[in-house]
Amino acid sequence: MRRWIHSALAPCVASRPQASDVVDSRSASSIASALLLKEPGPNGEKGVLLLGMESGWTDLERAGRSTRLFEDYDLVILSSWSPPQLHDFARLVGLSNDPIYVGISNRADAPTYELLAPAFTPIPLMACDWLDPDEFHPNPRAERDVDILMVANYAAYKRHWLLFEALRGMRRDIRVTLLGGPWEGRTLANIKNEIRDFGVRQDIELPGVLPIQQVYDYLGRARVSVIFSRREGACVAVAESFFSDTPVGMMREAHVGSRAYINAATGVLFDRRHLSGQLDRFLEKYEDFKPRAWAVENISCHRSSTRLNEILRLDAGRRGRPWTRDIAPLYWRYFTPRYLDANDARTLGLAAEGLHSRYGLHLSPPPDGWGPAHKNQA
Repeated sequence: MRRWIHSALAPCVASRPQASDVVDSRSASSIASALLLKEPGPNGEKGVLLLGMESGWTDLERAGRSTRLFEDYDLVILSSWSPPQLHDFARLVGLSNDPIYVGISNRADAPTYELLAPAFTPIPLMACDWLDPDEFHPNPRAERDVDILMVANYAAYKRHWLLFEALRGMRRDIRVTLLGGPWEGRTLANIKNEIRDFGVRQDIELPGVLPIQQVYDYLGRARVSVIFSRREGACVAVAESFFSDTPVGMMREAHVGSRAYINAATGVLFDRRHLSGQLDRFLEKYEDFKPRAWAVENISCHRSSTRLNEILRLDAGRRGRPWTRDIAPLYWRYFTPRYLDANDARTLGLAAEGLHSRYGLHLSPPPDGWGPAHKNQA
């Protein structure tokens, strides 16, 4: 299998252009969901560039394909699906002589990443491991006014129908809210049709797509949240629930990265049979869970930034490269990486602007800037 994968990716390496001293401005591309974590230093010390979501990988490959960038920078990419999509990885093969670091979406993907070595090196951090606890302000348990919350787009793989089927066997006064929007050809009309077809008796609130802070507000009002996907990536909504001190219910069969975080403190795993009764018991015991305390201790952006820095520092030493400065701590907000420190936002944000003239790359900042959004709102 390893030989087959290497053979399949070999043409991608061979087709890469050699380094050029001239950047063609016509090839410049704007890359969203990216962050400059560290500038290059003297004596061959490499900088660090982080890309989130596979769409950013495409933009990078299209942006002049200059190998000079990767002589100066190590690349960290965050995957969004499990198992890894090899056609996405093929876009980046040959861009760097050093390994490209990949944030995994599921611990079960380790064998696949072994097949991608040495071009890619997995790091044990998922997209759901980068949230800032200070972004979340959960209501006291006694003030929770939403019984069941589901944060999920309307795609078929989210399997809303499992919730609707379970609701048929539950009391009518349960307060249910679905947050999400159209995806993969399915719209609100599909959701409403399923609610009708399953004979759901409860009144379900359907606010649609909301700004992320309003999503966090709903999470802080919910007694429990649920995810019914059989397969997806890390599912950031699970960690968002944890930091909102809202326990999560997920299917035991789920191939979802954050399933590894469901434990006695954070939530429950459902079996397919008698789902109504399991949801009832989950609601009855929701106050017994302490998901926020567990998440702050184990998966906060502070912990993840420290872990990533240590991984990169040790690997630089193994490769004989200097490491005199650490990366900027970061966090993740609505598919976008940001700096935790406003000073980093100013200095590295300015440095990121220089990537355009030197490499033909333009990193698109969020509308409200690179810095910590919750501090901007204060």
